[in-house]
Amino acid sequence: LGVAACGSEDPTSPTATTETTGESSESSSSQEAPVTGGLYDETILRTIYLEFPQADWWSQLTNNYAAEENILADLTVDGVLYPDVGVRFKGDTSYRNTGSSLKKSFNIEIDDTHADQRVMGYRTLNLNNSYSDPSFIREVLYFNVARQYIPTARANFVLLVINGESWGVYVNVQQVNRDFIEEWFPSSDGTRWRAEGGGGAPGGMPGGGPGGGPGGGFSGGTSALTWLGSDVAAYEAAYDVRTNDTPEGWAGLIAACDVLNNTPLDQLESALVPVLDVESSLWYLAVENAFVDEDGDLQKGLDYYLYWEIATGRLHPIQHDGNEATGGAARLGATSWTPTQGDTDPNRPLISRLLAVPSLRESYLSHMRTLASEALDITCLLY
Repeated sequence: LGVAACGSEDPTSPTATTETTGESSESSSSQEAPVTGGLYDETILRTIYLEFPQADWWSQLTNNYAAEENILADLTVDGVLYPDVGVRFKGDTSYRNTGSSLKKSFNIEIDDTHADQRVMGYRTLNLNNSYSDPSFIREVLYFNVARQYIPTARANFVLLVINGESWGVYVNVQQVNRDFIEEWFPSSDGTRWRAEGGGGAPGGMPGGGPGGGPGGGFSGGTSALTWLGSDVAAYEAAYDVRTNDTPEGWAGLIAACDVLNNTPLDQLESALVPVLDVESSLWYLAVENAFVDEDGDLQKGLDYYLYWEIATGRLHPIQHDGNEATGGAARLGATSWTPTQGDTDPNRPLISRLLAVPSLRESYLSHMRTLASEALDITCLLY
């Protein structure tokens, strides 16, 4: 499966077709799409071999699921043996809702036992079972389009063979970890979080979708860059720090939330530029909307990553979990989203506050038009 942007001189560059206005165009120059090929080359269907020495390996994986504990196996890719990798089941609904099916998703830590061990430069593999997506295309298509515009994981397809038995096709998705950060940013010394939710919305408001849409018990906004006050403990409950837990990182996150939520609108654009990558945020929101992505800031208010870049002091939103895009959210009524979905929802300040500034709204709508003419034009998606 290949993706190419129509009318773009360089479809691998996330800024190739960007139209900007005002100060939001001052996006981080570090964001350039990594080179293609290698482990995530979409034109290659690799076979990945796992060999478990344990006779009861399936029972061990099942028993270890809740604790997220690995068991050891040998991995072979392109004829190269990688001994003693750590394997566990992964996922939430993709695990629980598949019941007794053997088609589970796998997380494979290449460096579990041997710290320097990598597969083509990567230390982690995510093999996703495409739960709720019988086409198996949704996640690969979404990520490979999104990464033309914003920092996004790479994804392709692999065949999985376990102890000599075929487990069929899996979606192979890059882990959003330090390796990913080093591909997109000049330094991985900043702080990275996963927005995972911390209960209800500020003030005890119930969760809900953008603009009053279905919420499905999702966060009301605690992990959606809402203002939770100046106490870092409130943010620690809503954002799970994954790398570099530093006071400077938390201060950067809190500063971005403060400026985003509390600055007068006529001063917001200029005030945000030093603390948030505004242009990347607008593209992030536009991509989520165009592909009707249930996971992320727009719908759930969680299940996405944030990276505070130490070199610029800016916060960057990062896509995560694309298996709900282009159809997964239809059951939540998301097929009726408008191009500016969520722009009046106070629990989604990234969309509602940015789009309340005329110049930023114009830039956002320009990105939506670009996506409509490039990413959503079927003649541009196939080659």
